[in-house]
Amino acid sequence: MRLVAKYLRQARHFRCLAERENNLQLRRRFEKQVDVYRKLAQARAKQLGISLRSRAVVEVPGSPTDDENDAGHATRLPFEAA
Repeated sequence: MRLVAKYLRQARHFRCLAERENNLQLRRRFEKQVDVYRKLAQARAKQLGISLRSRAVVEVPGSPTDDENDAGHATRLPFEAA
């Protein structure tokens, strides 16, 4: 499950970068990275028997708190146990 969480954090990081980027080409590259990391997370979750959901959010054990997260992103990630 750590790998799923890592992929989802990376996807969120690239989404934040894309939202802030003014250069359209670079924004598209960041958005492609978001898609790649989400697909990786979905594939790994499927192997683990976890169903990812876009609206359900739970705390990830062992993740830093919002105050500790230097990227400024939430540490809660979407998933649902199958």
